[in-house]
Amino acid sequence: MPRVFQPRTIGRRQNDRSSPRDRGYDALWDRKARRYRKDNPFCERCAQFGRIRFGEALDHKFPVQDGGKIHCDKAGVWHLCRVCHGWKQNLEAYARRTDQMERIVEWCDNPASRPRMRGDLALPLPE
Repeated sequence: MPRVFQPRTIGRRQNDRSSPRDRGYDALWDRKARRYRKDNPFCERCAQFGRIRFGEALDHKFPVQDGGKIHCDKAGVWHLCRVCHGWKQNLEAYARRTDQMERIVEWCDNPASRPRMRGDLALPLPE
C-alpha cells in the first residue's frame, strides 16, 4: 500500500496547549520571570550536580496544572535547561502515576530524596 503524503504543520500543532495568556500568565508574571532569569541565568538542577549550563525554561516546582500558583515566591520556581526540563516533566508524570504530587517540591530541592529515574545523574562526590 502506498504511503499517504501528510504535509508538515507550520506553527502550532493542533494538540498544543492554549496560549500562556489563556492559562493565566499575565504581564506581572512576565516581569517576574524576566527578573528571575536575569538573576539566575544558569540551570539550577545542573548546578546541583556541579555543571554549568544556561537555563532555557522557568519552571514551577509545583506544576500550575496540578493546582500550583502562577504567582508564587522565588522558592517555588527554578530555571532549567532543556534536558533538565524534560527530566522534570518525567518526574511530574511519575508523581502523578504514583499519587505523590505533594513530594514534588521536596524532590526538586533535595536531590537525595528523589526517586531514581531514567536519565538521572550521579550525585557529586563529597569534598
